[in-house]
Amino acid sequence: MNIILIAASFLGSFFVLLNTTYAGIAPYRDSGDLIVSSFTFGIAHPPGYALYVIIGKIFSIIVPFGDPAYRVQMFSVVSAALCGVLVIMILLELYSAAHPGPKKLSEDIFVRVAFLFAAYGGVFSMASWSLSQVAEMYTQQAMLSLFIIWLLVKIYLKSERELRLDLLGLAVLTLALSLSMHQTVILILPGFGLIILQTIKKHPSILSDKKIYRHLGLVLLIACAGLLLFAFYPIRSYTEPVADWGNPQRFRNFIRLISRADYGVLKLHPEQSALISSFANLKDQVVFFSVNMFKQMSPVYFIFAAAGLFFLRSKLKLSLFFFALFFFAGVGNASTFKQMPMLFAPRQASSIIGWTSAIAAYGPLAAGLMMGLSLQLFGTPVAFFYWAAIFYAGNIAINWALYARKGAEAPC
Repeated sequence: MNIILIAASFLGSFFVLLNTTYAGIAPYRDSGDLIVSSFTFGIAHPPGYALYVIIGKIFSIIVPFGDPAYRVQMFSVVSAALCGVLVIMILLELYSAAHPGPKKLSEDIFVRVAFLFAAYGGVFSMASWSLSQVAEMYTQQAMLSLFIIWLLVKIYLKSERELRLDLLGLAVLTLALSLSMHQTVILILPGFGLIILQTIKKHPSILSDKKIYRHLGLVLLIACAGLLLFAFYPIRSYTEPVADWGNPQRFRNFIRLISRADYGVLKLHPEQSALISSFANLKDQVVFFSVNMFKQMSPVYFIFAAAGLFFLRSKLKLSLFFFALFFFAGVGNASTFKQMPMLFAPRQASSIIGWTSAIAAYGPLAAGLMMGLSLQLFGTPVAFFYWAAIFYAGNIAINWALYARKGAEAPC
């Protein structure tokens, strides 16, 4: 039955999206650049999008019909359809874990039909549908993010018995590769920390097993292997392709490309995209996001979401905890990266952001090791959280004194 459900989701989405995509170059932002870069196997605009270019090139070869633009855009169509499949796979994992054992046929069919509508609702939301029609990396990044989430869900559900290092390695490899699709995937990092914390909590003895550290080291090596995809830029630039944005065969140009230095680092445009942090700015962004979310998902989905929260009210505290964790992790990451271009010159800021991103990749491992140290010294990982709370409070005080208080030397 699961195969039928997944096939219905993919085929239903695929054929609708196939019949609504543009027949040529879509009149949308960077579509022309990404099509040319994929077809000529070149380097797109910053930060380069190596993974998109490589897979886009494959689509330009294997799709047997249409012009090059249409064939590259098929990558977006397939990715959007796979997003629906991954939504169903995540829901099936959670449903099977919450309701083990035999189920009534009528109830089982009803649940799966609901999953199918959830998948269609995501695929055919305004943003997803419109972006599946053009040559952009957004649906592809959504697909990769959902795949990582599916792996993390599987690891979390299996942590009752063991830490699935094979799944963790695959998730880390996908995360590393995804950084060359779109760098916002780094916001999934808190999920990896949660998985390690959950496993340590359930199996404290795992920290005394020396093999686990060798295995985690292997996972880090896998991540480094995924990051090797960034070598595509200088290697391909050396052959002087038609699309060679930034000429990254030189190290300085390579850093400027992957850090978006020519775009103003985190700005979409170096002059017209303001980078100002304030409560008024934050309020405007929250309102803008909420209004657009309501428009895209429609009131019907909010009604179903409210009904789901009601039926899961016994789990609401845990759900709110996860939501708060991911929300504040995202706000913290965004605030840190927004602060750097305001404190340093563009060239310095781009280097500092790259260095910070590299250090952040070790966060889940460092947190796990420190919790293990806390467990060995004090018999409980709780001491780690006390230390973390003091550390965060100190950072907040330092940031307020240097950057946020009235009359600060470098207000931002």
